[in-house]
Amino acid sequence: MGTLVSTTFSGLAVLCPTTLAALYWKRATKYGCISSIIIGEISIFLFQFKLFPTHGFLSAIWGILIAIIVLIVVSYLTLPKKE
Repeated sequence: MGTLVSTTFSGLAVLCPTTLAALYWKRATKYGCISSIIIGEISIFLFQFKLFPTHGFLSAIWGILIAIIVLIVVSYLTLPKKE
């Protein structure tokens, strides 16, 4: 049961940067948000199954950090929608 709870928390935690960026960051693009979620979930999978070392942190911490970086980079590389 502990593994299930940890994995579920980690998977849902990756959605937090995208949600906050969509609400408060005007520069966030749909491609940045989508890629942030996909890459974040893939990283959670890789950390959860010990394919990458977690160095003592929850895989959610690494997933959130990776999701934030991907969101920022992809959002700056793509053009925002003109209103």
